[in-house]
Amino acid sequence: MSNTRSSQEQAEAIEESAFFSGLDRLIDIQLLYLIHQGSASGYDLRRIMQRRFHVTLSYGTIYPHLKNFERRRLAIGTWGQRTDRRSRKKIFAITDKGKATLQKCLAELATMNEELRLRS
Repeated sequence: MSNTRSSQEQAEAIEESAFFSGLDRLIDIQLLYLIHQGSASGYDLRRIMQRRFHVTLSYGTIYPHLKNFERRRLAIGTWGQRTDRRSRKKIFAITDKGKATLQKCLAELATMNEELRLRS
């Protein structure tokens, strides 16, 4: 058996390292954190982001992140039942892979916070 990774595994590793990069990193972490706290729809996540983090995101920002979470298997979206006249909502729940990724990112943030802390 060879120790070399398949091209699919290599591509996933590259994509994984690029996933939480750039300016969207904090949004990714915040959304994953909120999904970890409890399953939620994009609408719910927008409302919670405003209340907890004082950040107003458009649905055009939130839903691409959620779609990326599904593609990366960090979260699973399932369609809820229609209630009254309201349309169905897709409810997102974190996966084990999502929990592990979130834990890693939070550890990195803690390290960054410690490094950036002003010394008196």
